[in-house]
Amino acid sequence: MEKVASDFDVTMGSFDDAETCLRTGTHKPYKKPNANIKYINKEINYLPSIKRNRTKSIAICLSNNSHNAEIFQQAAEKYQEALTGGGYKQQLRYTPAHKTLTHAGASRTNTNLKDNSQAEKRPTQ
Repeated sequence: MEKVASDFDVTMGSFDDAETCLRTGTHKPYKKPNANIKYINKEINYLPSIKRNRTKSIAICLSNNSHNAEIFQQAAEKYQEALTGGGYKQQLRYTPAHKTLTHAGASRTNTNLKDNSQAEKRPTQ
C-alpha cells in the first residue's frame, strides 16, 4: 500500500463552540465573528431554575472550553456584557474543567421505556 503525502498544514480547528490550536495544544471558546450574544431578560416570566442557574451554566461551559483562566477572562467579557444587559448581576467565574466534570455531582435521568414487544396486536382495517 502506498503512503499519501499531504501538502497542507492544519494548525487550527473549530468544533462545538471551541477552537483548538494543534501547535500549542491550547483551546478557547469560539463564536462566529460579529456574533451577537443575547440572553432572555431576568425579569421575564420564565422558568425560575433556568434564570437562577444561567450564569453558573455559562461559566461552566466557558471554563470547559478555556485552556486556562486568562483565556476564560478574554472570552467572558462579551458574555458578561450580555448577561448584564439581561438583568443578571452575578459575575462569571473560571472553574478548571477537572472540578466541573465530576460523576458525583452529575445528575442522572432514569428513563423507563415500556416494553411493547408483548403488546396485544390490534388488527388493522
